[in-house]
Amino acid sequence: MVGLPMVENCLSGYNSCMFAYGQTGSGKTHTMLGEIEALEVKPTPNRGMTPRIFELLFARIRAEEESRRDERLMYNCKCSFLEIYNEQITDLLDPSSTNLMLREDMKKGVYVENLSEVEVHTVRDILQLLTQGASNRKMAATNMNRESSRSHSVFTCVIESRWEKDTVTNFRFARLNLVDLAGSERQNTSGAEGERLKEAANINKSLSTLGHVIMVLVDVANGKSRQHLSQVLV
Repeated sequence: MVGLPMVENCLSGYNSCMFAYGQTGSGKTHTMLGEIEALEVKPTPNRGMTPRIFELLFARIRAEEESRRDERLMYNCKCSFLEIYNEQITDLLDPSSTNLMLREDMKKGVYVENLSEVEVHTVRDILQLLTQGASNRKMAATNMNRESSRSHSVFTCVIESRWEKDTVTNFRFARLNLVDLAGSERQNTSGAEGERLKEAANINKSLSTLGHVIMVLVDVANGKSRQHLSQVLV
């Protein structure tokens, strides 16, 4: 129900994004990934949003390419997987690539410099990337969650399509972002100290900022000044 309109939007050339947000231990990572270990052999009802969304995406791609063969419609998908930990960006598909820089370009928009992108053709390709990246993610035990995600992760798929019509070649691009945010927690209940305390402070700070930005975007959508948004982002 949630993933279907996101897939349809991306195939129509519109970017889509999904956040899993909430307190630590509330089920964000399970909702986004679920049980993915044996999915290559047999689908499980406990698989998460991400594998389900890509099952739908590749099914729709195959159907569209078949129905529009006269237009020579072809899709190309490239994926990346990053982690934001203590305000530093790491490539989860190449963990040696750390402290990556966020850049902005007139054509590309906002992007992460030197982040690896892998071309994918099937759900199996996606599952391999998810398994590889999830194993490199920062996890630790706290009093509130024995397997707490200590970082934010962003799995991105760039969906490109190309077709010919009336002797004109057309291109379309869209970006699908699936975000598993680190869980918020109170210091006095999590028992965080030392490195865990530093992590918790950065997690809570970033979640608070995200919430503020979303509130301002809602205000802008309702007609308030864009200058206010710029002040918040600065």
